[in-house]
Amino acid sequence: MGTLIENLSQIDSIKSGIRSAIESKGVDMTNVSFPDYPAAIASISTAFVTETLSVTANGTYYPSEGVDGFSEVSVNVPAPVPVTESLNVSVNGTYYPGQGVDGYSQVVVDVPQSVTGYTEKEITERSYTIVNLSNSASLVGGYAFYMNYSLVTVNLPNCLQVGKSYTTNICAFKSCKNLQTVNLPVCFYINDEAFCRCGKLSYISIPACQNIGTSAFASCTSLSQISLSVCTGIGSFAFQNCTSLSQVSLPECTGIGASAFQNCTSLSQVSLPVCTSIGASAFQNCTSLSQVSLPVCTSIGSSAFQNCTSLSQVSLPVCTSIGQGVFQSCTSLSQVSLPVCGFIGTVAFQNCTSLESLTLGLTTVCTLNNSKAFYNSPMSGGTGSIYVPSSLVDAYKSANNWSFYSSHIFPIPE
Repeated sequence: MGTLIENLSQIDSIKSGIRSAIESKGVDMTNVSFPDYPAAIASISTAFVTETLSVTANGTYYPSEGVDGFSEVSVNVPAPVPVTESLNVSVNGTYYPGQGVDGYSQVVVDVPQSVTGYTEKEITERSYTIVNLSNSASLVGGYAFYMNYSLVTVNLPNCLQVGKSYTTNICAFKSCKNLQTVNLPVCFYINDEAFCRCGKLSYISIPACQNIGTSAFASCTSLSQISLSVCTGIGSFAFQNCTSLSQVSLPECTGIGASAFQNCTSLSQVSLPVCTSIGASAFQNCTSLSQVSLPVCTSIGSSAFQNCTSLSQVSLPVCTSIGQGVFQSCTSLSQVSLPVCGFIGTVAFQNCTSLESLTLGLTTVCTLNNSKAFYNSPMSGGTGSIYVPSSLVDAYKSANNWSFYSSHIFPIPE
């Protein structure tokens, strides 16, 4: 009997201890009996969790201070910047997504000291000159400085990507109409439309860039030259309408996208030693382009060099396919050698009024997609000559579409 009484006393002591522990966590235990203790214990997990975490200073915040679901969260608040829906730039500092900077991990803004308390929208509308955007930002997000008419110079020595964010990757500096100089020494990727329509942009340094996105520099009409020594890919429309661009060096580029240099009327030289493919209309209307060397290019898309009226020489030693209208209206082109080409598309050399010599070296008859391929050229009614292997002369003269030019087909001179 004495043992039973002793055990009951110990149980009462344990109950009392549990009750005290629950009460110490702020739970009202008035009129709560022992069977209801589990429900009281369950309420402890939310007893001190508030709906929002009020962050006013640097420090580590714990669940009891409003951080629901984490053991601890460390925050770095560049006081006195408030967390608002828009970016409130009033002092130099680093701004993060939770503080209104939507779409990039961080951007450090260097604000002129006389300017205080303006929002992101007002940055694009006011006439302040922001000279140096950052010394530490690693990313610039989509639409970050879209239509910012105050921006003159961008110097981002640590930026790795332009136009990279959680929500959108485009238009980072699009239509910054007064932007003149850009320095991105370690940036490896320029995303779509990043500098599109920056009409005053005349100088850009991106020596580490590996890829240029779609329309990245389209309509940058003041850009005169660019060096892309490690770039491997140029996206579609990347430099379209860059009417002042005269020289481009692309020693590592393997592919040129559609319309990449379309309407670059000042472009006179292009070096593409490792490029294997040229997209449709890539150099269309480049009226100053005089020479093109494509030693490893195997495929050229439709209208790629259409209306390149100054183009006189083309080297295509391994090209296997010439698309529709590739050299159409290249009025200065006088001779073309295609040692391994097996396909020539519709109107490929139409209106090439100076074309006097075409050499085809493939050991089988090259497919001519349409009889108008050489329309309005010396091949169709003048002094032009089409040279083919001697063993294939008769086959060419009777072949589909080639028969139209039979009087101009001759064996390759030995």
